[in-house]
Amino acid sequence: MRSKGFTLIELVIVLLIISVLIGLSLPLTLRQIESMRERKVRARLEAIKKAMIGDPELKSQGNRTDFGFLGDWGSLPESLEDLVTPKEPRWRFDDDKRIGAGWNGPYINLQLDELKYDPWGNEYHYSTEDYRNEDGVLVDAVIISYGEDGVPSDDDFKVEILKSETTARVYGYLMYDDKKPARHVQVVLYYPKDGSIARKVTYTDENGYYEFTDVPFGVRSIFYGSGGSNGGLVY
Repeated sequence: MRSKGFTLIELVIVLLIISVLIGLSLPLTLRQIESMRERKVRARLEAIKKAMIGDPELKSQGNRTDFGFLGDWGSLPESLEDLVTPKEPRWRFDDDKRIGAGWNGPYINLQLDELKYDPWGNEYHYSTEDYRNEDGVLVDAVIISYGEDGVPSDDDFKVEILKSETTARVYGYLMYDDKKPARHVQVVLYYPKDGSIARKVTYTDENGYYEFTDVPFGVRSIFYGSGGSNGGLVY
């Protein structure tokens, strides 16, 4: 009568089968883990970009409402830590200029380690040095994950912040009530810049047209005429 249990040969065969199954499933498991990390790093990079410059899709009554760190500070952060670590000056509203400026974060719901390191444990590379990308478009900043090997290569994960996403042209026309152009009228623009409120001044031309260039995206205030207003003037 055969005794219950496995013989040595049977145990060896079972172990061999298990080893083969593990060998077959391990590469698939590793690929799934790698794919998960890649999806995570892409989502993380997009989230960091939105924390920096806001989400253009968030609007109220047709007007954009979210400008991120850029909208409050008036420039891109010097480091990723600036998105979660308070810095001076803090955000303050100026009643006279009708605008606020300063740090008003945190701008992203991440711990500092999650913000600094990618899913492979390598530190993100963040640069605000302007360059033109392969499409010839001017880039204001870039955030890069070098991936598992941590070495710069063609298969890196990166997100670019374009110059057109950080600065804008502010322009318009001034007219009198009778629709005649307001010529040579002073126009003053206030906007956040490096944590404080900056000021630009220009004058309307013969057609009442005025223009400001290279203004950081965000909420701005405009005053026109002597003393900040001029009776009878309309936009």
